Amino acid sequence: MRVVHLSDLHLGFRAFPAADQGWNLRERDILDAFQRAIDEVARLRPHLLLLTGDIFDRPDPPTVAILALTRGLGTLQSRAPGVRVLAIAGERDTPRDETDPGPVAILDALPGVRAAASAPRAVRFREQGVHALLVPARALAGPALPELRPDPEARHNLLLIRARDGRATPLPPFSPEEWDYVAIGGPHRTLAFERRVGVPGSLERVGWDPWSEATVEKGFLSVELGSGEAEFHPVPIRPIVDLAPVRVDRNARIEGTRRLRHLIEALPGGVEGRIVRVRLSGDVTVPEEGVEPGLLEGIRRRAAHLDVSVEPSAAGGRSIALPLTFCPGEEGASGSVPTGGIHLLNPESEAGLVRHLVQWDSQAGESEQFSSLLRVGGPAVELFECIIRLAVKDLETIDPDPLQDPSRADASESAKLERELRDLRGDAVEAEGDVEARALEWARDRQEAETRLQSYRDRARELRRSIRDLEVERPRCPTCGVALGKRRSELLATLREEWEMVVQDGRWWKRRREQLEERPLDLREMEGRALRLRARADETSARLERIRALPSRSGSSARTLPAGSSIESTMDSEPFLAFLAHASSALRQWTEGRLSGVARGPGGEPLVLERGVARPPQGDEDGALRLALHLGLVAWVAERVPEHRTLGPVLLRGLDARGLDPLLPWVERLPLEGLTLLVVLPAEAPLPESPLVCIDRAVDFP
Repeated sequence: MRVVHLSDLHLGFRAFPAADQGWNLRERDILDAFQRAIDEVARLRPHLLLLTGDIFDRPDPPTVAILALTRGLGTLQSRAPGVRVLAIAGERDTPRDETDPGPVAILDALPGVRAAASAPRAVRFREQGVHALLVPARALAGPALPELRPDPEARHNLLLIRARDGRATPLPPFSPEEWDYVAIGGPHRTLAFERRVGVPGSLERVGWDPWSEATVEKGFLSVELGSGEAEFHPVPIRPIVDLAPVRVDRNARIEGTRRLRHLIEALPGGVEGRIVRVRLSGDVTVPEEGVEPGLLEGIRRRAAHLDVSVEPSAAGGRSIALPLTFCPGEEGASGSVPTGGIHLLNPESEAGLVRHLVQWDSQAGESEQFSSLLRVGGPAVELFECIIRLAVKDLETIDPDPLQDPSRADASESAKLERELRDLRGDAVEAEGDVEARALEWARDRQEAETRLQSYRDRARELRRSIRDLEVERPRCPTCGVALGKRRSELLATLREEWEMVVQDGRWWKRRREQLEERPLDLREMEGRALRLRARADETSARLERIRALPSRSGSSARTLPAGSSIESTMDSEPFLAFLAHASSALRQWTEGRLSGVARGPGGEPLVLERGVARPPQGDEDGALRLALHLGLVAWVAERVPEHRTLGPVLLRGLDARGLDPLLPWVERLPLEGLTLLVVLPAEAPLPESPLVCIDRAVDFP
């Protein structure tokens, strides 16, 4: 008995602004992947099709997603008569209102389909001797977990259930040996499956960070219940390009442009129609400071989507696991503000929470004097002014490194450091050039392996289809339609021999691609040497600057702002530029690249950058800007001084129906420790889909 297992279709998922004939491009990609999978399933002619949750991307899917599913199942049943469909609801297509069964429940009304949306359900097909237990996501969310028991009288026992990596929600105890097949949904990656357990993963790279799965193959599983043999069937999807980081410098934009252009030109097949990520590493706030805007615009026009991120050259290695939970509390009890991490709140809790925070602020000391403005409200320009004042306070309170005695800062030592710095910078530039050349070679080899593997898979699929066509009783030539007769065996032997050779070569390229997934050892060693040289050069430069500054400091041991310093001088300081970099990164992530960053106007007001041009925010862009300023402030404080006490709990508002999902790839990289971020999640927004999310209950602030 043949069973086909699909999971995590996420029909209706939308991401990125690109459109195709009026459709959101990623929504169209998801539907196309589902249709290709249905075509392959129909060719396999299974007895059962299993759908293990997250069939839709949200509890209120668009009409086109529902139509695509019903038409796809109808097509399957017409091309493979007698196939039965079993489906369970996942976390994404389960409404928060427990009285609402959600969209998966309507599938039960379709012929040949049995679905479980809320409670566990046992389904029996007596003519095939099949017993299937369907366990949807909602059945695992309550305190009482269902019992998972097979039917000893059934010939085949199947279990459909959800499981998520990193979730705190426990699974009921069960033994896979008692079941003929355990179909698991939840993880988006195809996991190593045993004889009785299958995790096919999603059909597409769903989520707002598809580059994290750039090398992951997508598809579904088919299983023979009698023999237990399982086979993975890949589904062709839109290619993903994740370029190696490009080193840039705000004072050498032409050089950064040259490096990025060489990297793009080395890609086999170019960037046309692909989802591309460009990572810039250096001392820039927005991409246009390190690369010519014309090059980025040219890539954007050719690619399906372009994501440009800026990674500070000194970043890395400081991020920690980020806890995301709902605020704990009993219904009707007074809430208390949690400390540390990110906490999701229901919209109805917001008013009581604001009152609670204002009361908390009235009891706070002088160091939290700006907290209520950050938490409670105000337009983006007021928030910007408040952050500038925080930057001033930061400069006033941070102590410098111990300085040498001015009497020891003589000319000979300064000259010695200058020579050492010159040599170190030359060695660092040479080492970084070697790293860039080796990284380009590795990227070229990896892309070639991916392209070759895909071509072999396509050819093997064509040959396998031709062989099956010739195995019928009276085959005909696929080109002229003439009956083959005696030539049938000769042609079959030729095709089978070619298919075996293609499969053998394809396996070699698959192993080659797997070998190239991780950065080569010699490249990592070269990167380590370049980083060490650059760190030594930076340290030497700092020592030299301290020695040069000693005569004018008159033995001062504390760092203070110069006399007559103003807000404008603060906005040109290194701490404030670091804040702008974080805020710009958050704005790019939230607007899907439409706005490239945050800038300051001549009067100190915040501006948004679009294609390198600064302008005031328009319409709902003020809300997006405020959101980015909040997140930029959180990242800035967390990164600069982890034990900083200037910032109290931050209330994050302004999310739309997408919820926190678009920002999760950015938020999860924050070195967030000791800070409290309270997120008001809109009622229509789905729960964040991340291994770091632990679902609990919301707190009630009366």
